[in-house]
Formats: sequence, structure tokens, C-alpha cells
Amino acid sequence: MHDVNGRSSLAARGATILACLAVLVTVTVTATSANASVPIKADAATSPQAALEELTAGLNALAPFVSGDPGAQVLDVGGAAAAGLDAEVIALGAETVDSQNAQVAALRAGVCEGDNPDADRPNLQRLNDLASKAAVARKLSGTTEAKPKGSGLDGGAVINEVPGVSPCGEYAHPIPVNAPGRSTVTATNIETYFRNNNYHPTAFYACGASFVGGYECDSDWTKGRSYTTSTYGTCSSPRFRDQGYETGTTTGWIQRGEPNPEVDAYLWPYWNWGSYVRWWHSNR
Repeated sequence: MHDVNGRSSLAARGATILACLAVLVTVTVTATSANASVPIKADAATSPQAALEELTAGLNALAPFVSGDPGAQVLDVGGAAAAGLDAEVIALGAETVDSQNAQVAALRAGVCEGDNPDADRPNLQRLNDLASKAAVARKLSGTTEAKPKGSGLDGGAVINEVPGVSPCGEYAHPIPVNAPGRSTVTATNIETYFRNNNYHPTAFYACGASFVGGYECDSDWTKGRSYTTSTYGTCSSPRFRDQGYETGTTTGWIQRGEPNPEVDAYLWPYWNWGSYVRWWHSNR
């Protein structure tokens, strides 16, 4: 619901936010199986990054066995097992499909899933924890990184000389590694500025820091964009975005170049993109 100026109705957005706080959507999907109880053990055996590389490769190998659009994905568990894929990877894949179907069902219903939507998905939780540990270790190690092409305001960096990584990023190789910095914007009317520069009001489910004190979803704007790195090439628009935010009637900030959290507005570059994007934003 939008008014004549293109902004969301404050009353409608407020009702939705209350629903986000109160409702947990649970969806049962075909992909869930007995394999889902198999624990991920790779993180106990090796470094976080090495374990993450192994699991990411396993998730990529599941792609031929995942069918259906986001919100209606199905994992062919039997086919993946017959092809010799690891039981822990199949279990992780089943939980990821289940999680993404619930994620899309919730956003289309106009509600949020709760504070910890994957609480009953231990394999996916372990993957997210492992990815977060690897991200911290990567920063501490001083790994050689390559800056993205384009404006210096794009921010972030990617690991250099790693072939075969999705140009949109993945768990083992997030793009960008760090959250981009913010640049200040001043205009006669900040809403008009964002609208004239091809931003739109951010979908409620993709509103950053919705429940942090002082953050207003009605002040949040999104502009879809592509993202190009010197190492991996281009992730096509609108899979990335620039985020705008109003801090006053004439002031705001822009954060340029991050995975687009409006995951129901474009085609995913790979089957578990929704899960990856949710992890990326929860760790930046």
C-alpha cells in the first residue's frame, strides 16, 4: 500500500511490523527427510574456512537435485543419495530448502518468521555459525583481497585468486567481505532525491535493522544494481542493491553495493541464494 508520493502507508507498515514480532510461519515441504538429522561434522575436523569450502562445494553439487521456484523448492533426496553425495550435505540441503520455502511463504504472507527462524534446523544453524567464524578468521589473517571495480564508494572486498566462485558471492566467499561504508547525502527533499535517483521504498521484509531502536522502515530505500569484481566478474542487476536511508527531511545516507535482500523481486543466481543473503545481512 502506497500513498500518492510513493511511500508506504505508515499505519500499514506498523501493522506489518507488529505481525513480524508476533508470528512465526512454519511450512512443511517435501524436501525434509530422515537425513535432516545427520549433523554437520566438518567444522570440528578442520579450519572454519576449509570446512566451509567443503560444505559450499557440496551445496553447489546439490543444484541438479533441487527443483521448483523459491517458495516451492523440492530436494530429490533419493537422487542425491544415489549420486553419492554426502549424507551431511543432503541433510543440510533439506534444511536449506525447508528454510527458504518458509522464508518466501512468510514474506509473501506479509509476516516475519521470528527472531531465530532456523532454530529447528541444526545443520543450517551450524553452517551459518561456521560461515561467521570463517569470516572473522579471514579478517584476522589479513588475506589478500581485491577491491571491486567501479566507484570507491562501492566498499567491501573479495578474496583474490579463487576460481569458480559465483560472481554474486557464496558462503565460503562472501561478496563483499565487509559491509560497504555509508556516504552522507543532502538534498532539498531527501525523498524526492531518492525517487529521482531510481530508488524505491524497501520491501518490509528486507528493511534493515527493522527493530533496532530509532530505525524506521518507512525511511529505508533500495535501488537494484549489478556488482562487478576484478576477480569474479559481474553479478547481474538487481541481485545487488544500494541502500538509502532518510535521517531527516533533507539528509540521509547511502550504502552502495550489497546483496539485495528483496529476494522475492528477482531471479536467484543459484538455488540457496535466499539462505546465503539472509546470513550475509545478519552478519554485517
